[in-house]
Amino acid sequence: FVISSIKPGTGKSFVTVNMAMGLAKYAIKKDGKKPKVAIIEGDLQNLSVGTLLRLQNKEKNLKTVMEKIDTVLDENGNLVADSIALQEVERFIESSFLKTELADNLYALVGSEMSFSEANAITADQYTFLLEVILPKFDIVIFDTNSAINHSSTLPAMARAKYIYYILN
Repeated sequence: FVISSIKPGTGKSFVTVNMAMGLAKYAIKKDGKKPKVAIIEGDLQNLSVGTLLRLQNKEKNLKTVMEKIDTVLDENGNLVADSIALQEVERFIESSFLKTELADNLYALVGSEMSFSEANAITADQYTFLLEVILPKFDIVIFDTNSAINHSSTLPAMARAKYIYYILN
């Protein structure tokens, strides 16, 4: 799922967290088990998901994940690492999804304090890599996008989404 809007402050993060919580607590898979749900906080203008879920980690967050991904991609988005390095980055990504206290099957990759230049340095290729690694590991992934449709996080998420919810305000 992708939650998006063209305007900041419309409630994307609020909808993302509530949707994820509802699915984590009440959805049931065909096998009778609860789904493993993930949130990716892709909105770097306001880091609300971590605040709403009371999650924060200085070592494992969106910034540190993107720094790790940057070690295996060149400036054109091509993989430049061997399989061992790729596996290490994939393990780091998966371990950076923090388990919430509110539901034992809800995990979130939250943002971190980034400077404007750090946030703008994150590329669509990094988000694409992140999504390709994480989508098979969760039953449901909900991506809270940046408000700008042309932001490096928005288009890769939308391209892989089964459902896109667009908040109009």
